[in-house]
Amino acid sequence: AVYVRAGNGKKDTGGEIVLSAGSTTDSGTTGGRLQLWSGKSATSSTTAGDGSSGSIAIQTPNSHSAVGLSGSIIMSSGTSSAGNTGAFYIGSGVATGGRAGSVYISSGDGKTGTGGEVVLSAGSTSTATGTTGGRVQIISGLSTTKTSGAVTIQTGASTGTATDSSASGMMVLSTGDSANGNSGGLFISSGSSTADNKGRSGAVYVRAGNGKKDTGGEIVLSAGSTT
Repeated sequence: AVYVRAGNGKKDTGGEIVLSAGSTTDSGTTGGRLQLWSGKSATSSTTAGDGSSGSIAIQTPNSHSAVGLSGSIIMSSGTSSAGNTGAFYIGSGVATGGRAGSVYISSGDGKTGTGGEVVLSAGSTSTATGTTGGRVQIISGLSTTKTSGAVTIQTGASTGTATDSSASGMMVLSTGDSANGNSGGLFISSGSSTADNKGRSGAVYVRAGNGKKDTGGEIVLSAGSTT
């Protein structure tokens, strides 16, 4: 094995490890690349667990202080002064003889206050030559033989006691306001079935939840007013 390790300190911060690729100043060239590769396995064994490539773990250690925080991890492409910034990809590899690996994005649990947030935010544009803000797209995988993957957007359950007056989280689907034009539309629709005499299009259900006291959940359809 090869170990690269900074020394411990008794005050201030511990020793740092900095990996930095070289830069270039000539026009039309590219700075050096920094690449982390785990080892591959060339075995052809069919035993479970054999033949796996090595893992890559990037993790900050736990904080043992009553008021301290565990370290942050920042993965970001750099800024660009006269062009596009670099893209950022997170993905699992393609499987040629099994199922593809999953991608999990999860925030941590908390014991006080609120749990950690997961925020997906596309970039905005503000210059005179800017056109449209960035798009946020959630698409399930297609299937060439059977059913495409489902997309589930759901708030977590509330397990508080009856005296807590707790409720499950709210879900808001809304377009933003527009200061100088039309606001965006909101479409909820099932897809069409294009097979001849072989299928029906998907149904659309709008349903309020049941209640154990007072009134059941309401469904309110209200058109916009004008002033």
